[in-house]
Amino acid sequence: MPTAAEAWSPELVIYGGSFDPPHAAHTALLVSALREFPAARAWMVPAAATPLAGAAPGEAANSGSKVSGATYAQRFAMCELAVAALPRELMSRITISTLEAELPQPNYTVTTLREIRKRQPKTRLALLIGGDQLEAFSRWREPREILALASLIAVQRDGAKGDPKAVLSALDFAAPSQDGRPLIYSLDGQPVAAASRALRAAFARGDTAPEGWLERSVAHYIDREGLYR
Repeated sequence: MPTAAEAWSPELVIYGGSFDPPHAAHTALLVSALREFPAARAWMVPAAATPLAGAAPGEAANSGSKVSGATYAQRFAMCELAVAALPRELMSRITISTLEAELPQPNYTVTTLREIRKRQPKTRLALLIGGDQLEAFSRWREPREILALASLIAVQRDGAKGDPKAVLSALDFAAPSQDGRPLIYSLDGQPVAAASRALRAAFARGDTAPEGWLERSVAHYIDREGLYR
């Protein structure tokens, strides 16, 4: 009897976010998805603008600005460094995409997926999120349209256990799958405590990153550029 991963696999996994800065928890999500789906490729898609403070993921994502110190170009460069530190067989399957910088602002997750679907109409798409984001997914902008465009891969970590059935129920989906694919694929991931907000606060105090939170090359880049100070 095939497992869910053997019966269905996305061809392209989309992983968006501010990545301000990209840290070990971000790359852990990518690694979990790529190891679960060995035939899939992934796009890491940095947001063109960092979101307003307190904005819900996928709702006010990439709209407005907040005090950061990291420009889009700097966040993109840090993503490249973070991915370059991964094992070669995983790194070769990941592309750092400039797509969101090409789209009108403010931009939303659903808009990004529509553009990808337009460019790749036959590609099986999945959107990679954390379990904490799954809990809030029904409040994102056009969540039903997101599920029509791509399956969700929700990596459960750090004790966050979003319930796919509860999410689908809140969105009035009667069935757990559509067109032979899972609408939400739940995946257990390695717990990683790193958080961008905590890193920015640490650098603002003049502290260094906690052990294991950042790739050394990313930490060196932040220090060289004087980010978050």
